[in-house]
Amino acid sequence: EDGRPTRHWKAGKTYLVTLYWQPLATWEVPYVGFVHMLDASHSIVTQRDQVPGEGKAPTTGWLPGEVLADRYRLTVPPDLPDGVYLLEAGLYRPDLFKRLPLLDATGSPTADHVILGEITVGEMP
Repeated sequence: EDGRPTRHWKAGKTYLVTLYWQPLATWEVPYVGFVHMLDASHSIVTQRDQVPGEGKAPTTGWLPGEVLADRYRLTVPPDLPDGVYLLEAGLYRPDLFKRLPLLDATGSPTADHVILGEITVGEMP
């Protein structure tokens, strides 16, 4: 309904999520990327946090305009109940545990993560 893709995953399996970053400027501060799977109460049920590029592309080396593919492997807990979950992604400063805000066209902060879509855990209908 909102244009985001829905995926069917199985408990106990590992899945690959690829993010694409395109910096607008150079970065002097290192950030860590994250992909979190959230339950209905927005609690994290599984996550992967890492230096972008699987540790090989720190944000301090990013160049304006380049596109970076950033892969995250998420393992669904084997005992996770069937249901619908959300995937969120973003960046944070590891020294402060502070997320990088998303800005709107006027430069005002709007959120500190992006919702990538819904994941349905369980058997496909």
